[in-house]
Amino acid sequence: MRGGELEAALEVGRLAVGSADLVLQAVDRAGSRPPDIVDEAVWAVLDQVPAVLATGDRALAAWLLDRAQQWSVPGPAERPRRVHGRVVHDRAAFLWGQMREPAPADRALAEQHVRRVFETAAMAVGIRRELRDPSDPATVRDRASSLLQAAEITTAVMMDPASGVEALSLAAAELQALPDGQLAVDVLMETPDLRNTDIPRRMEAPDLPDRAVLLARALEDIVPQVVARQRRAGPWPRLKP
Repeated sequence: MRGGELEAALEVGRLAVGSADLVLQAVDRAGSRPPDIVDEAVWAVLDQVPAVLATGDRALAAWLLDRAQQWSVPGPAERPRRVHGRVVHDRAAFLWGQMREPAPADRALAEQHVRRVFETAAMAVGIRRELRDPSDPATVRDRASSLLQAAEITTAVMMDPASGVEALSLAAAELQALPDGQLAVDVLMETPDLRNTDIPRRMEAPDLPDRAVLLARALEDIVPQVVARQRRAGPWPRLKP
Protein backbone atom coordinates (compact mmCIF):
# COMPACT_ATOMS: atom_id res chain seq x y z
CA MET A 1 0.00 0.00 0.00
CA ARG A 2 1.43 3.36 -1.05
CA GLY A 3 1.86 6.21 1.43
CA GLY A 4 -1.18 8.17 0.28
CA GLU A 5 -3.39 5.09 0.28
CA LEU A 6 -2.17 4.15 3.74
CA GLU A 7 -2.91 7.59 5.15
CA ALA A 8 -6.37 7.52 3.58
CA ALA A 9 -7.01 4.10 5.10
CA LEU A 10 -5.87 5.33 8.50
CA GLU A 11 -8.17 8.35 8.30
CA VAL A 12 -11.14 6.16 7.41
CA GLY A 13 -10.19 3.83 10.24
CA ARG A 14 -9.94 6.66 12.75
CA LEU A 15 -13.39 7.87 11.75
CA ALA A 16 -14.78 4.34 12.04
CA VAL A 17 -13.31 3.82 15.51
CA GLY A 18 -14.48 7.23 16.69
CA SER A 19 -17.98 6.63 15.35
CA ALA A 20 -18.12 3.22 16.97
CA ASP A 21 -17.07 4.72 20.30
CA LEU A 22 -19.84 7.34 20.09
CA VAL A 23 -22.43 4.71 19.19
CA LEU A 24 -21.46 2.52 22.13
CA GLN A 25 -21.61 5.50 24.49
CA ALA A 26 -25.11 6.24 23.21
CA VAL A 27 -26.40 2.70 23.67
CA ASP A 28 -24.80 2.58 27.12
CA ARG A 29 -26.84 5.63 28.08
CA ALA A 30 -29.90 3.77 26.79
CA GLY A 31 -29.08 0.92 29.15
CA SER A 32 -28.10 -1.93 26.80
CA ARG A 33 -25.54 -3.00 24.20
CA PRO A 34 -27.08 -4.94 21.30
CA PRO A 35 -24.64 -7.69 20.19
CA ASP A 36 -24.69 -6.61 16.54
CA ILE A 37 -23.61 -3.07 17.46
CA VAL A 38 -20.77 -4.37 19.63
CA ASP A 39 -19.77 -6.73 16.80
CA GLU A 40 -19.50 -3.87 14.30
CA ALA A 41 -17.60 -1.69 16.79
CA VAL A 42 -15.03 -4.38 17.52
CA TRP A 43 -14.47 -5.13 13.84
CA ALA A 44 -14.00 -1.43 13.12
CA VAL A 45 -11.09 -1.57 15.58
CA LEU A 46 -9.62 -4.88 14.41
CA ASP A 47 -9.69 -3.74 10.78
CA GLN A 48 -7.64 -0.70 11.75
CA VAL A 49 -4.81 -2.66 13.40
CA PRO A 50 -3.03 -3.81 10.17
CA ALA A 51 -2.94 -0.27 8.77
CA VAL A 52 -1.58 1.11 12.04
CA LEU A 53 1.11 -1.56 12.17
CA ALA A 54 2.10 -0.73 8.61
CA THR A 55 3.07 2.73 9.92
CA GLY A 56 5.19 1.15 12.66
CA ASP A 57 3.03 2.55 15.45
CA ARG A 58 2.98 -0.47 17.77
CA ALA A 59 1.76 1.59 20.72
CA LEU A 60 -1.39 2.66 18.87
CA ALA A 61 -1.97 -0.89 17.66
CA ALA A 62 -1.74 -2.11 21.26
CA TRP A 63 -4.21 0.59 22.33
CA LEU A 64 -6.65 -0.47 19.61
CA LEU A 65 -6.47 -4.11 20.71
CA ASP A 66 -7.03 -3.01 24.31
CA ARG A 67 -10.10 -1.06 23.22
CA ALA A 68 -11.44 -4.02 21.22
CA GLN A 69 -11.02 -6.28 24.23
CA GLN A 70 -12.79 -3.79 26.50
CA TRP A 71 -15.70 -3.55 24.08
CA SER A 72 -15.97 -7.30 23.59
CA VAL A 73 -16.45 -8.32 27.22
CA PRO A 74 -18.37 -11.57 26.71
CA GLY A 75 -21.82 -12.30 28.10
CA PRO A 76 -23.97 -15.42 27.90
CA ALA A 77 -24.89 -14.91 24.23
CA GLU A 78 -22.81 -16.81 21.66
CA ARG A 79 -22.12 -13.97 19.22
CA PRO A 80 -20.31 -11.69 21.71
CA ARG A 81 -18.29 -14.66 22.95
CA ARG A 82 -17.19 -15.46 19.40
CA VAL A 83 -16.13 -11.87 18.80
CA HIS A 84 -14.28 -11.90 22.12
CA GLY A 85 -12.49 -15.09 21.07
CA ARG A 86 -11.28 -13.41 17.89
CA VAL A 87 -10.03 -10.37 19.81
CA VAL A 88 -8.05 -12.53 22.23
CA HIS A 89 -6.67 -14.61 19.33
CA ASP A 90 -5.49 -11.44 17.56
CA ARG A 91 -4.01 -10.06 20.77
CA ALA A 92 -1.92 -13.22 21.14
CA ALA A 93 -0.72 -12.79 17.55
CA PHE A 94 0.25 -9.18 18.25
CA LEU A 95 2.13 -10.08 21.42
CA TRP A 96 3.89 -12.85 19.55
CA GLY A 97 4.92 -10.36 16.87
CA GLN A 98 6.58 -8.28 19.57
CA MET A 99 8.84 -11.23 20.33
CA ARG A 100 10.76 -10.31 17.17
CA GLU A 101 12.05 -7.26 18.96
CA PRO A 102 15.15 -7.53 21.20
CA ALA A 103 14.29 -8.98 24.60
CA PRO A 104 14.21 -6.50 27.49
CA ALA A 105 17.49 -6.28 29.36
CA ASP A 106 15.54 -7.01 32.54
CA ARG A 107 15.18 -10.79 32.56
CA ALA A 108 12.08 -10.61 34.75
CA LEU A 109 10.35 -8.35 32.21
CA ALA A 110 11.32 -10.68 29.37
CA GLU A 111 9.93 -13.68 31.21
CA GLN A 112 6.77 -11.74 32.02
CA HIS A 113 6.21 -11.02 28.32
CA VAL A 114 6.74 -14.68 27.41
CA ARG A 115 4.16 -15.73 29.99
CA ARG A 116 1.73 -13.12 28.73
CA VAL A 117 2.05 -14.36 25.14
CA PHE A 118 1.44 -17.95 26.18
CA GLU A 119 -1.43 -17.16 28.56
CA THR A 120 -3.21 -15.06 25.94
CA ALA A 121 -2.92 -17.81 23.33
CA ALA A 122 -4.17 -20.36 25.86
CA MET A 123 -7.11 -18.09 26.70
CA ALA A 124 -8.12 -17.98 23.02
CA VAL A 125 -8.02 -21.77 22.89
CA GLY A 126 -10.19 -22.00 26.01
CA ILE A 127 -12.80 -19.55 24.72
CA ARG A 128 -13.07 -21.35 21.41
CA ARG A 129 -13.18 -24.77 23.01
CA GLU A 130 -16.34 -23.72 24.85
CA LEU A 131 -17.86 -22.36 21.62
CA ARG A 132 -17.05 -25.40 19.48
CA ASP A 133 -20.15 -26.80 17.78
CA PRO A 134 -19.66 -29.82 15.48
CA SER A 135 -22.63 -28.65 13.39
CA ASP A 136 -20.94 -25.28 12.72
CA PRO A 137 -17.63 -25.63 10.80
CA ALA A 138 -16.70 -22.02 11.63
CA THR A 139 -16.41 -22.84 15.33
CA VAL A 140 -14.31 -25.92 14.57
CA ARG A 141 -11.98 -23.91 12.38
CA ASP A 142 -11.75 -21.18 15.01
CA ARG A 143 -10.57 -23.68 17.60
CA ALA A 144 -8.13 -25.24 15.14
CA SER A 145 -6.59 -21.85 14.34
CA SER A 146 -6.11 -20.95 18.00
CA LEU A 147 -4.68 -24.39 18.74
CA LEU A 148 -2.23 -23.99 15.87
CA GLN A 149 -1.23 -20.56 17.13
CA ALA A 150 -0.72 -21.99 20.61
CA ALA A 151 1.37 -24.82 19.16
CA GLU A 152 3.65 -22.40 17.30
CA ILE A 153 3.99 -20.11 20.31
CA THR A 154 4.68 -23.02 22.64
CA THR A 155 7.35 -24.34 20.28
CA ALA A 156 9.03 -21.06 19.33
CA VAL A 157 8.50 -18.89 22.40
CA MET A 158 8.18 -21.30 25.31
CA MET A 159 10.86 -23.58 23.86
CA ASP A 160 8.65 -26.57 24.68
CA PRO A 161 8.32 -28.55 21.43
CA ALA A 162 6.81 -31.59 23.16
CA SER A 163 3.84 -29.47 24.27
CA GLY A 164 3.78 -27.98 20.79
CA VAL A 165 3.31 -31.50 19.42
CA GLU A 166 0.36 -32.03 21.73
CA ALA A 167 -1.35 -28.78 20.71
CA LEU A 168 -0.67 -29.38 17.02
CA SER A 169 -2.16 -32.88 17.19
CA LEU A 170 -5.36 -31.35 18.60
CA ALA A 171 -5.38 -28.77 15.80
CA ALA A 172 -4.91 -31.54 13.25
CA ALA A 173 -7.88 -33.42 14.69
CA GLU A 174 -10.03 -30.33 14.21
CA LEU A 175 -8.79 -29.71 10.67
CA GLN A 176 -9.46 -33.30 9.72
CA ALA A 177 -12.99 -33.05 11.16
CA LEU A 178 -13.95 -30.21 8.82
CA PRO A 179 -16.10 -31.06 5.79
CA ASP A 180 -14.36 -31.31 2.43
CA GLY A 181 -13.76 -27.88 0.97
CA GLN A 182 -13.70 -26.05 4.27
CA LEU A 183 -9.92 -26.27 4.51
CA ALA A 184 -9.35 -23.95 1.57
CA VAL A 185 -11.47 -21.02 2.70
CA ASP A 186 -11.94 -18.87 5.77
CA VAL A 187 -15.46 -19.87 6.75
CA LEU A 188 -15.87 -17.03 9.25
CA MET A 189 -15.05 -14.06 7.03
CA GLU A 190 -12.25 -12.78 4.84
CA THR A 191 -9.13 -12.11 6.88
CA PRO A 192 -6.53 -9.49 5.87
CA ASP A 193 -3.11 -10.72 4.88
CA LEU A 194 -0.74 -9.45 7.55
CA ARG A 195 2.40 -10.93 6.03
CA ASN A 196 4.33 -7.65 6.01
CA THR A 197 3.39 -6.43 9.48
CA ASP A 198 4.57 -7.12 13.00
CA ILE A 199 1.75 -9.62 13.51
CA PRO A 200 2.54 -13.09 12.17
CA ARG A 201 0.16 -13.93 9.35
CA ARG A 202 -3.11 -14.80 11.01
CA MET A 203 -3.75 -18.48 11.53
CA GLU A 204 -7.27 -17.94 10.27
CA ALA A 205 -6.06 -17.02 6.81
CA PRO A 206 -6.85 -19.52 4.01
CA ASP A 207 -3.50 -21.32 4.35
CA LEU A 208 -4.27 -22.71 7.82
CA PRO A 209 -3.61 -26.36 6.83
CA ASP A 210 -0.32 -25.38 5.15
CA ARG A 211 0.90 -23.70 8.34
CA ALA A 212 0.06 -26.85 10.29
CA VAL A 213 2.13 -28.90 7.85
CA LEU A 214 5.09 -26.52 8.09
CA LEU A 215 5.05 -26.71 11.88
CA ALA A 216 4.70 -30.49 11.75
CA ARG A 217 7.83 -30.76 9.59
CA ALA A 218 9.75 -28.47 11.92
CA LEU A 219 8.74 -30.53 14.96
CA GLU A 220 9.75 -33.73 13.19
CA ASP A 221 13.24 -32.29 12.94
CA ILE A 222 13.31 -30.98 16.53
CA VAL A 223 11.67 -33.84 18.46
CA PRO A 224 11.37 -36.79 16.05
CA GLN A 225 10.69 -39.37 18.75
CA VAL A 226 7.84 -37.35 20.28
CA VAL A 227 6.30 -36.83 16.84
CA ALA A 228 6.67 -40.53 16.00
CA ARG A 229 4.74 -41.44 19.16
CA GLN A 230 2.02 -38.93 18.31
CA ARG A 231 1.69 -40.21 14.75
CA ARG A 232 1.14 -43.70 16.11
CA ALA A 233 -1.29 -42.53 18.78
CA GLY A 234 -3.60 -40.12 17.01
CA PRO A 235 -4.20 -37.25 14.58
CA TRP A 236 -1.30 -35.46 12.93
CA PRO A 237 -1.17 -33.06 9.98
CA ARG A 238 -1.20 -34.91 6.70
CA LEU A 239 2.15 -34.27 5.07
CA LYS A 240 2.23 -34.15 1.30
CA PRO A 241 5.00 -36.18 -0.34
